[in-house]
Amino acid sequence: MIEEKSSSSSSSEVSVLNLFLGVASLGAGAYHGYCDAQGIPFEKENMEWVLTYGPAVVRGAAGAEISAGLSGVLVVAGASAGICGTVGAVKGGIQTLIGYGIGYVTGYVTK
Repeated sequence: MIEEKSSSSSSSEVSVLNLFLGVASLGAGAYHGYCDAQGIPFEKENMEWVLTYGPAVVRGAAGAEISAGLSGVLVVAGASAGICGTVGAVKGGIQTLIGYGIGYVTGYVTK
């Protein structure tokens, strides 16, 4: 009975983390797209890289960490972490791209 509670607790924690990372990915993409459409340059040199690739890297690392934490066997954890990390990175990239499109359209319309 105790194991079921911890399982559902970790599942809800993963859902909250996925929601937070999804919103962050969309927001980073939207900000980047808006700035590009408005012609606003980034003051920091690495800011464009962070907004473009950061969400995918963070989601990939989070997916690998969550997967490794949920798996018990080392070999399974390694393979599972690689797959979940890749899926997380792809999800982060897609969400950032969608956010970029929304931000770019918004910036273009308000220009």
